[in-house]
Order: sequence, then structure tokens, then C-alpha cells
Amino acid sequence: MVSLRNIERLMKPLSDGLRSARNLFRRDGPDQAKHHIDIPTKTLILVPDMSPYALRWGLGKAGDEEAMQISGTLQATNTSRYAIRAAGIKLLHPRDLVMLTRLVTIADPESRMHGTGNLIAPGRIGDLSFMFFVTPAITMPGMPLVATIAILDQFGNEHVIRDLEFRFIGPHKLP
Repeated sequence: MVSLRNIERLMKPLSDGLRSARNLFRRDGPDQAKHHIDIPTKTLILVPDMSPYALRWGLGKAGDEEAMQISGTLQATNTSRYAIRAAGIKLLHPRDLVMLTRLVTIADPESRMHGTGNLIAPGRIGDLSFMFFVTPAITMPGMPLVATIAILDQFGNEHVIRDLEFRFIGPHKLP
């Protein structure tokens, strides 16, 4: 016959294992420091490149509709102890634009080739390029465009850079 003591001896390792597994996914549990990877919420510092046309916008067409291409280059400093990948980009301001295309790339430090899978090593600076193709065109040709963007890292952190001034590069009229 099975005694209560034997059942308790069988159940204790099972319940301890389940408790350990539960604490692995809890961020506020007592065992959090043993299992949780400490990912900082700010992994990148973004600074616009200082060349004259580092931030630029121009006119284009999406089908029969006038569209805008907004593009630029930034210097991204990795402040974390992990290699950082730019996983995405958002155009926060101006709002109410239809996003046709968005792309963010990082230059490989050795080959200088830009790619979406390249990483910025811990404590290093990477060259980051981005491009949006949006409709409708909301700024007059020749006028600057002021925008706010957010770069997302692979951990889901948003790194916002505000009041970027994009210079117009043309054309003044679409064919």
C-alpha cells in the first residue's frame, strides 16, 4: 500500500521543478536574479550624421499618387553589454501617413556593406541608415521636413530621436 509519506517524497521534486520553471519566467520572483537576463531599456544612443545631406527627403510616385522618400544616416552607439541589431523603425511624427516601405540597416564594420542582420558590438559605434516611402507628400518641394523616428532593437526597446530636420533633395516637379 502507498503511504502518504511516499507520495510526499515523490511529489516534492516535481513541485520544486515546477516552482523553478515558474520563477524562470517571473520578473519579480525571489529567484529572478538567477534566471533573468538583465537587458537594459536603453541600448543605443542615436546621433544624426553631420554631413549636409545625411537627412534628406524627395518626391516620388507610388502608382499614380505622389509620395515622399524620407531617408538618412545616424551614428548609433551601443551602450549595452550585448551586440545590438536594429530590428525595426517607426515614423512617429508626422502622423497619418500611409507607410509603403520602411527599412533600417547597419554597416558591417569590416566590409562597410549595409545589411538588416548586421550587429553593433558592445561599446562600439555603428553607421545606421534608414528609409521610409510614404504617401501622401505633406511638405512643399524646397521646404525642410521635421520628423521624429524611433529605432527598435532586437529586445523591443524603442530609441526615439526627435525633431530631425530633413533637407529637400528634389525633384521639384514629378513627370
